[in-house]
Amino acid sequence: MKATASASPRPSSKPATPAADLLRGLQSRTVRERVEALDALDRKSLPLVLDRVLANLSHRSAVVRQAAADCLGRLEVAEAVPALLARLQDASSDVRCSVAEALGSILDSSGKCPPELVALLSDEDEFCRLISVESIGMIGDRKVLDELWMRMDDTEPLVRRNLAAVIGELGRRSDRPRLRRLLKEETAEVARAGILEGLYELGETTVFPQLLQLLESDDYLVQCFVANALGELALTPEEAVTATDRLRTLRKKSDSPAVKEAVNAGLQGLRRQQTRQKRQAAQR
Repeated sequence: MKATASASPRPSSKPATPAADLLRGLQSRTVRERVEALDALDRKSLPLVLDRVLANLSHRSAVVRQAAADCLGRLEVAEAVPALLARLQDASSDVRCSVAEALGSILDSSGKCPPELVALLSDEDEFCRLISVESIGMIGDRKVLDELWMRMDDTEPLVRRNLAAVIGELGRRSDRPRLRRLLKEETAEVARAGILEGLYELGETTVFPQLLQLLESDDYLVQCFVANALGELALTPEEAVTATDRLRTLRKKSDSPAVKEAVNAGLQGLRRQQTRQKRQAAQR
């Protein structure tokens, strides 16, 4: 879990751009130069130009506003939270999405979700709703669980998928009957994947075969979501072996780069799980 960061200097693996050059870029008349300066900014230089970065959140160009939000999220600048919250009302959906993502990164594992971010669950743009759910899950605020349930009738299957998965992360065993009912009614595979993931998170491990079966879906997004989920769920040693075999089979037969990438991520997560399980067994 990531700790909430501030603008304090930290070591960077990239060569630092001189502060004077960054300042010129952040005040440039051209959108390209401003975006380049925001992309080049590192934690070491940030304290010297933070006020200019925050000012770019209000730039007339949505491209610059989005780049500023991305920068603040990438560097996890806690001081930027109030300014970012104000931009959740931005006219550009791209900016709202980047702001929501930045807030998730900055407030990761804090357990305190701003009401402005919760309000984004009803945004007119499906991607804003999607990212708001992801960020709420990263923040881990159980007090917004009722709001998540209220949105489970979202018109977009991808949003319903994320909602169900986050309900699984934040919910209680008493939420399982509601998820079971939704599973019976849900027809979209991608949303079903999220419901199954949520049920497993809440201790209903009997859904594991159904989750595995979705690796055979014709929808590459479903395959990607399930592959990633298998690497993150706390599987039993026997389930981990089965999941590893199924993921390797999928990697061999899939022509999708996205699926292969998700499978590799899932396999990496499974290897971490198996290492932890072996370590725990040795300590007993």
